[in-house]
Amino acid sequence: MLDTKALKQQVIEIEATLQFLLGQIDRAMNLLPRKQEWTTPKETDAYNGLVQMRERTEELLCGGNAAGDPVTGAESLRELLNT
Repeated sequence: MLDTKALKQQVIEIEATLQFLLGQIDRAMNLLPRKQEWTTPKETDAYNGLVQMRERTEELLCGGNAAGDPVTGAESLRELLNT
């Protein structure tokens, strides 16, 4: 039998981890110089990589993706377990 209480707790912990990860990505982005000051392709690559990480993390957290495809995120999974 499915232990929904334990599963719900795990999903809540996953949500918290994803929120933490978003904060870490934002902090990393703030460490980069302003775009006008970029002088090497490495800075552009670092920024683009962080943007992709942020987008994928948001997909995992909220569901959906850039193409508009429905993806079950942690939030919707938690809501499903509440019903």
